[in-house]
Amino acid sequence: MGTIPSIGTSPKVGFIPTSAWEEVGGETLPGGFVFSETEDKLYVTLSRSNSLGVVNMIDRSVTEIPVGVAPYEPIRSGCRPYV
Repeated sequence: MGTIPSIGTSPKVGFIPTSAWEEVGGETLPGGFVFSETEDKLYVTLSRSNSLGVVNMIDRSVTEIPVGVAPYEPIRSGCRPYV
């Protein structure tokens, strides 16, 4: 597993295992959202689960796509969402 640099009050740079960042736990919190070009899907960032929720507006099903740590605001370019 990789590591993410951490800069604290010490002049040395330490490293925190990425698993410490990925395992947040707790209730999923929605962030920003954007509709698909055809408005049949709603893309919602889910910060506590580090994913992008895709809500099918027709059948109300939800799919989660893993993204990075603490996604904040999705944007759409053409027919693709980006976080």
